[in-house]
Amino acid sequence: MIMMSIPVILSSFQKYNFESQIDLYIGVKQISQILIGTQYETISPDYVFYNREQKKESLVFEKNRMVKKPGYEILLSDIDDGYFEVKGSFVYLSLTRQNKTHIFLIASAREHPQDDILQKN
Repeated sequence: MIMMSIPVILSSFQKYNFESQIDLYIGVKQISQILIGTQYETISPDYVFYNREQKKESLVFEKNRMVKKPGYEILLSDIDDGYFEVKGSFVYLSLTRQNKTHIFLIASAREHPQDDILQKN
């Protein structure tokens, strides 16, 4: 029974072209892990946030890539377009690659208190 379903599963993967998008899903999972327990300062155009140690970091779209700064950690590549959006209490990442748009839930939307930002600057 199991052996008979393997060709069906494989053909499904080929049909939906998951293999060519696997790096996209891995990168988004990595972004989601980075954002656990963070608080955002701004969402658009870049996602600026404070990490768990309250250090300011950002996710930016640069040269068809998503990059984490400070530094230059490339999280995703071959991205045609992308943006972050808050809906309700969640942050979503919308990415376009090869004329296909993918929308991912990446984090809980927790805004960084503005008075803390002013005191640190």
